[in-house]
Amino acid sequence: MRSWVVIVVAAVLGVVTGVGITVVQALRSGESFSPIGDAQVVKSTGLRQPGLSMEAREFLAGAKPKAHVIGERSYNFGTMERFATQSHTFEIKNIGTAPLKLEKGNTSCKCTLSNMSGTLFLPGQTAKVTLEWTTKTQGPQPTFEQTALIHTNDPDQETIELTIRGYLTEVLRVLPSVLALGSVSSNKGMTTHFRLYGFRSPTIEILKTKFTEEKTAPYFSLQFEPMPEEEVKQEKGAECGLLASLAIKPGLPLGPINQRIEITADVGKEVTVAVVAQGTVASDIVIASSKQYLASKNFLRLGLVNRKVGAKVALHVFVKGPHRRDVKFSVGSMEPQGYFKVDIGPPKEINKGKALSYLITIEVPAGLAPLDRLGAGLTKYGEIVLKTTHPQTKEIPIKVKFAVE
Repeated sequence: MRSWVVIVVAAVLGVVTGVGITVVQALRSGESFSPIGDAQVVKSTGLRQPGLSMEAREFLAGAKPKAHVIGERSYNFGTMERFATQSHTFEIKNIGTAPLKLEKGNTSCKCTLSNMSGTLFLPGQTAKVTLEWTTKTQGPQPTFEQTALIHTNDPDQETIELTIRGYLTEVLRVLPSVLALGSVSSNKGMTTHFRLYGFRSPTIEILKTKFTEEKTAPYFSLQFEPMPEEEVKQEKGAECGLLASLAIKPGLPLGPINQRIEITADVGKEVTVAVVAQGTVASDIVIASSKQYLASKNFLRLGLVNRKVGAKVALHVFVKGPHRRDVKFSVGSMEPQGYFKVDIGPPKEINKGKALSYLITIEVPAGLAPLDRLGAGLTKYGEIVLKTTHPQTKEIPIKVKFAVE
């Protein structure tokens, strides 16, 4: 009996000893860790065990990636010319203890994240991120700033913002590029100014100018003179400049002005820039606006016309100025022919004779064949041209939007 007890006790001690040896071996090999709370594991196993593998130590220490941008997160290109392309490479180093994941995010509309040297970077490795930008347009401000976002698995900074900036210039710049003329008198005309700046040459040599709106081109003229040096210096980076004077002669037809002027110059190389003149021609002759007539654009809306009934509209025309009593009206042309009747009533004095009033009736007669002039293109609209004997306002074109059904 006593020998049997001894045997049982010896067996139990053998099992315990074996388990102990197995645990120690497991600890030394680093294979005994499971994803339980790090603090509890460290406390129970001892982080400083010399037999632990590096991976086990990182796990126990709560290893995580850490993204560090080497240098500045913003890069200044300095001065860039229009249509030039430049790039800059940023470096992001993983100074953490776990792999760093990078993913392309959004960029501003004109910036391109052209290259990223990978998506996964081990501790100590460095990612290269290249931003590229092409200066295609000149905005209202000469400075530019573009950004790109990089998403990371760094718990302390999930997004990195990289920025490129600089100063946009051109070989030749026109300021302003749009001339707001406002209301221009057909009788007097006007003069306005704009400036040309050169950035890569001490002089600007005008080679040619072109007014692209051929119908009104004869009413425009352009002259240039050198700008004083102190005025040139007011535009950052400019080396020379010209003051341009745009003269608008009397006699422009009533209606909107939308003249584009193309200027070709030699500034070390041949360059063409453009400026647009916009406004409205006012005259001694004015057609009053109404629900159907838009005076600012000389546009008459008749809409759908019942061919059995026809349509009629009356326009009130006022004439002022020194030539008011000498002005006569007549119908110059109508398109499409046969679809309009125009009646011009006798003048009536208003404001004690300081102005004269005419009632002009435009009619689409009944019984006409179906026709569509409701299309969006101006070439599809009808047109009535009123002729006058006024020395400046020779004619008044009226666009007519209508359809006969």
